[in-house]
Amino acid sequence: MSMTNDEVVERLDRVIAILALANEDAIERARKDIRADEINSAILELTATPVAAGELLKKVQAKVKKKAGDRTVQERIANLVARGVLEKSGTGPKTAYRSTGIV
Repeated sequence: MSMTNDEVVERLDRVIAILALANEDAIERARKDIRADEINSAILELTATPVAAGELLKKVQAKVKKKAGDRTVQERIANLVARGVLEKSGTGPKTAYRSTGIV
């Protein structure tokens, strides 16, 4: 049985919807936990559209009330990427980040 790309995408969207429903409570707990941190929350708010890494660092530091060093922000970014809630694209000076919208 051969499927078109549109049919495959439709089925994948259905699987995503089922998984989101089945894990709704866990996703909500993760959302609250991640966004309770001011730095994480700022990162996710600023990456609704792709943002260059250097620009993101400066914007996060300007947005948060408490002082956030470069290393702290970079560690939070790395953690969010590892958890799948932030997506990294490019390398070197062309590195950018975008929220995946999961939380």
